[in-house]
Amino acid sequence: MSKSNRRLMRLGLFFLFLVFLASCAPRVAFVPPPMPANIENSLLDRLRASGDYFQSLKGLAKVHVSTRDRSIRVSQVVLAEKPHSLRTEVMGPFGQTYMVLASNRDHLSVYLPHSAEFYEGKPSSENLGKFLRLPFEVEDLVKIILYQVPLVDFQRTEVSSTPEGHYRLTLYAEDQYSQEAVFSPDLRLLSSAYFRQAEKLLSVSYADFDTNLPAFPYRIGVEIPAGQTQAEVAFSEVEVNIPIAHERFKMTAPTGVTIKPLP
Repeated sequence: MSKSNRRLMRLGLFFLFLVFLASCAPRVAFVPPPMPANIENSLLDRLRASGDYFQSLKGLAKVHVSTRDRSIRVSQVVLAEKPHSLRTEVMGPFGQTYMVLASNRDHLSVYLPHSAEFYEGKPSSENLGKFLRLPFEVEDLVKIILYQVPLVDFQRTEVSSTPEGHYRLTLYAEDQYSQEAVFSPDLRLLSSAYFRQAEKLLSVSYADFDTNLPAFPYRIGVEIPAGQTQAEVAFSEVEVNIPIAHERFKMTAPTGVTIKPLP
């Protein structure tokens, strides 16, 4: 047998020996750290308090929405103010305005300059979904943008640990509905998911927090499994808790443009 063949044989035997050792090594089970005292109430307080952190926002956003039949990437100027005011100006690839949407509690207006179309109607989830591809009520969409997740009407709660070392707060509601909110070790809300039994209905995640206190998340993810819809919003040049004129959330049709009613 040649030297090269003997060398290859020794390497092969050594490799098999390593595989054998690895297969005999004991498996290390994940052991969650002990829960701090009163952690359940602390997480609930954080979840409720998050609604008071941010009341308004102005910023630029890169948005990627994918559904079962298409994928869209756009840049937007976003204005949002609680409880139910939203304006988005969608920009085309060369900086031209592709769509302007303005909504408040009672009225939704959408202007498409490239086709000279103007739509008006109720700010229902169906109407918003036609233009934003996300079927939310305007109030819930504003909450999600401003780092506040809707809460289920829960009857009991439970706290557990995730394999990443985060806290998971589960809220159990009637009719087998539940909500799972995940927090970092320093009690920062990272995500919230909503279930009916084991079926996930919706999830919202937050990341890329700034260094301010309270910290604002510059990246928001949304998933709606039933509609095979996923969305990611990456913010930049954000200003929060600033006054925004209420007129920004209203629009009138330009002269000569026909108004098309929305249901």
